[in-house]
Amino acid sequence: MDDNRKSTSTLAALAKGAGIVTATGLGIAAGWTAWSALFIDHRRDLPPAIRANRYVTATPLSGRLSFYADESASGRPLVLIHSVNASASAYEMRPLFDHFRGSRPVFALDLPGFGFSERADRNYNPDIFVQAILDFIDGELSGSDPVDIVALSLSSEFAAIAAVEQPSFVHSLTLIAPTGFSTNTPSASERAHRAVSFPIWGQGIYDALVTKPSIEYFLKKAFAGPVDPGLREYDYGPSELLPRFCRDHDNWKMVCLEGTKAMPHFERREDTAAAIEEFLATAPGALTGG
Repeated sequence: MDDNRKSTSTLAALAKGAGIVTATGLGIAAGWTAWSALFIDHRRDLPPAIRANRYVTATPLSGRLSFYADESASGRPLVLIHSVNASASAYEMRPLFDHFRGSRPVFALDLPGFGFSERADRNYNPDIFVQAILDFIDGELSGSDPVDIVALSLSSEFAAIAAVEQPSFVHSLTLIAPTGFSTNTPSASERAHRAVSFPIWGQGIYDALVTKPSIEYFLKKAFAGPVDPGLREYDYGPSELLPRFCRDHDNWKMVCLEGTKAMPHFERREDTAAAIEEFLATAPGALTGG
């Protein structure tokens, strides 16, 4: 057999092999999609993420927003905002809610599409989340002092934009493991949204992302030690420019807690809360709880 025939034969074998692999992958995907549609309970009851009174407020753009509140103390309101991932909810801010309740008014918001908040079929772009934060403050905390916000991961960006758009609403920002201090572009997240929102396989993709092994895998990236078991179970039911930025802005402070990753308030709750309290105490016009 000459070289050309060998080459053609090899290419044909590779093409046949690629076809088998593709067909197998499509078969697995189709099987999972069918399993998701027929055997996964998408209407299971979700327990409260935080042991506190839960309320619902209506907003014009983001629909019905759920939030937890403890207003047993007076002072400047503290608003806690969870991250954005496949199974995020106010549970992610539960350690800080439990720490600060009773010392000042504290609120934990379920962003649109998460927790008990409305999950309408819409494009969940940054504007939706920014406006949800502003509508919540304007609708539920109007007349109060400007709020202190503690936001986690990607929601740090939404909280920062909200503060820029309505500076009179926000007294300070505390950002835990913040994103937005890198050169990454949003194109990947936009492509992911288009894939997950496709009606035929979108639910199946989501169900694959929120299986227990998948949740455990991604949470391990956020914890330096063992994953908090309560967060893992609740999840199943539902940056390189920062140091330079802080050096260039006197009103910013950066604190790193050793032995933690993206969830320091779970692994070292009291140290995280102490760092937040120290920052808030030095913020201009600081108000203390009573």
